[in-house]
Amino acid sequence: MIKKLVVLLFALHVAGSVFGQIYQAGQREERQEKLARWEVSAAWGRAGAGVNDLGGGHLVNKEDALSLRGLYYATPWLGVGLEGTWFSDEHFPLNNTYKHTRYGAVVKGIITPHTRPSLYVLGGVGRSNRELSYLGGIHHKKHSMYASVGVGIEMPLAYGIFAAAELQRIYNAHRQLDGLVRLRRYWETAYALRLGIRF
Repeated sequence: MIKKLVVLLFALHVAGSVFGQIYQAGQREERQEKLARWEVSAAWGRAGAGVNDLGGGHLVNKEDALSLRGLYYATPWLGVGLEGTWFSDEHFPLNNTYKHTRYGAVVKGIITPHTRPSLYVLGGVGRSNRELSYLGGIHHKKHSMYASVGVGIEMPLAYGIFAAAELQRIYNAHRQLDGLVRLRRYWETAYALRLGIRF
């Protein structure tokens, strides 16, 4: 799937080079566009550090996720805001369930704000909430901090609407979820396809 994301990033870049606006040396834009201050977007993606039992057995590999993000742009190239991610519930044998959500602050820096497509970087911190439900009504909750860094490429569509592809690395502060289950590793890779609007 990571190969598909890399191919998609490359395709967006080529499409922008072919169909995007061409800037020539010394040429100035005739019209002044109003700076879009707000950005709202949603994404579908996949992530996960993996979840193992004490014997090393794989309980969860990758998790599908829905992400919502809201940003405010103080400048044309720097946005700050909040993001929430909701992962699909995973079921273990004997009807045990694993639930995962993530909330945090995010910063987006657009490296090439005047190119189509444009390249950007991401940074974030926040809290992951994981819940394990076992047969017999036993529940365990684990809250831990995370930090993330990432890169993305976005292509404008029309009327402030854009599409983007992102790749992120996320560090989880804790691996142990309870006495029986833990994350496979501290680091996880996440990728997403995003659709948003600026206004």
